[in-house]
Amino acid sequence: MHLFTAHRALIASATALGVVFAAASALRFRESGNATALALGAAGLLTSIALAAYLRWFLRKTRGRRAG
Repeated sequence: MHLFTAHRALIASATALGVVFAAASALRFRESGNATALALGAAGLLTSIALAAYLRWFLRKTRGRRAG
């Protein structure tokens, strides 16, 4: 696996994990009403948005480059 490919895969999977974490935190908040769960969910969602923006920038920056 080339470095660019590995980087893309890791950033994409971290983005997906952040979305899953935000959803799980939202469900926990809905069940318990715990404000900490809501804050963690919001942080997870914001982190996912930031990672998605970074991934988009990275893909544009490396477009046309040969991986490896």
